Amino acid sequence: PPRSTLRPMDAQMRGLVQAGREESPSFSALVDRLGTTDVVVYVQCARLRSHVDGELTFLSAAGGLRYVVVQVAWHLPRLRKIAILGHELQHAIEIAERPEIVDSTTLARAYEQFGFTRRAGSRVDFDTAAAIRTGTMIWREVTLRSEGD
Repeated sequence: PPRSTLRPMDAQMRGLVQAGREESPSFSALVDRLGTTDVVVYVQCARLRSHVDGELTFLSAAGGLRYVVVQVAWHLPRLRKIAILGHELQHAIEIAERPEIVDSTTLARAYEQFGFTRRAGSRVDFDTAAAIRTGTMIWREVTLRSEGD
């Protein structure tokens, strides 16, 4: 059975993860898939840079596990947070699929090959088409469900 590799940092994030699992089959599948990997994801709300709704940061690799933290912008509406969290969890899956990613440097190198970059001044952000599609799918699922309630 899947391990608990998704680790919300507070009650609000636990509720958000639970809502995502209940309201989006795609979100639930991501969480289940993540539980079969060696990537542990800590999730929390945070105050992020302007125009950034979510981000993933590689923390470390130790004891056969790789650790990342996902931050979701605290000010977003609940449904948007679920979609953004799903987008970031897709990035965690992308890391899980590539055992060569073991630190920030190898993460950047890998994303330069299979993703694309966005530059904002001296900062470089990475993204992928898969994460964008995943976030969009989850957004559709949670908003359709919300409209039906």
